[in-house]
Amino acid sequence: MCLWDISDGRCIENTKSDKVHSDMLSFHMRSAKALRLICNGYYDEVVVIDPLNLEIVFTLVARVESDWISACCVIAPTNRDEDVVIAITNSGTVKLWTIPNPEQKGNKIGEDESKQIRCLNAQTLRCCPDNLRTVLIVCSKYWQIYDASDFTLLCSESNRRGERWTGGDFLSVDKVIVWSNEGRGYLYKLPTK
Repeated sequence: MCLWDISDGRCIENTKSDKVHSDMLSFHMRSAKALRLICNGYYDEVVVIDPLNLEIVFTLVARVESDWISACCVIAPTNRDEDVVIAITNSGTVKLWTIPNPEQKGNKIGEDESKQIRCLNAQTLRCCPDNLRTVLIVCSKYWQIYDASDFTLLCSESNRRGERWTGGDFLSVDKVIVWSNEGRGYLYKLPTK
């Protein structure tokens, strides 16, 4: 990993990790009042890194059903002081971690909840910013909307013939966009119930 100065293109900091990250997102954690990098990939945990020095701050580990994390997102519920990380493994186990306030460096945090759903090799997991109870999960053959409170399936749509879904996101509380390997984006209006 490298930290670059964009004004002059100089590498400021670098580190080598034994973990191969496939996804990285930045999030302003309330627990640290600082920006953090949330990383997942070809390993069975979620690593939280300080982007200023590239050090691992803490690690989110599985207590049950350990498997590679294929996608994750971070939410900041308005009714709680802690941030929540939601992730899904390659084998379809949804995991939920509550980040303690304040965070403790080097800490390993076990998941609070874990539930198996019918969703293999997810590529994208997104919570709707306007309704944190609505979660979009995109796999190559289908995309699904879940209720985050108990992960019951609310709706699902299969891929088009000859195409694979490669990602998606919420546009509003009732609209999602999902894109395919053919370079096409599809806009869906979600059911009202």
